[in-house]
Amino acid sequence: MGLQINYTMYNNTFMSKKQILFFIFLSLIVLFFIILSIMLVFAPQSSPGTLGTPPEISLIPSQASSQTNQQTRPAVPYSQIQTDKLLQRVTTRTPLSDADKQVKQAVIAGMNPNSESVFATPQFRIEYIKSPDVFMVEILDTDINASKKAAIDWFLQKGI
Repeated sequence: MGLQINYTMYNNTFMSKKQILFFIFLSLIVLFFIILSIMLVFAPQSSPGTLGTPPEISLIPSQASSQTNQQTRPAVPYSQIQTDKLLQRVTTRTPLSDADKQVKQAVIAGMNPNSESVFATPQFRIEYIKSPDVFMVEILDTDINASKKAAIDWFLQKGI
């Protein structure tokens, strides 16, 4: 009878080890699925087709970029004649008077030294470009004439 008791105890111990291994295996599977689901929930979302493709950088707008921006912004026509006209204005401009130089320096002194942006509203953004020494206005609103007038008014208020 002593042998039978020892065999039964060994058999019960063996079964509990088997059950422990089963629960460890089951726990690892559950833990794996929990980690996988957390990774999927908190993974950054990307649209299909853009994964692994670097952004295209160009100074000249392309057909593809204008097609993708049609939902967010209206198409902007570019004219080489107008671009040449603007370049000629910058290169052949008349020198500023002393009073205008002082006003320009005051406006430049009031801007953030780490940024080219001088002033911004939802309608327009004014930037100072140091290299050609010009102020550039970017129209941000679809009402171009109203935005242009507001930007000109800002310059007039500053004395430029």
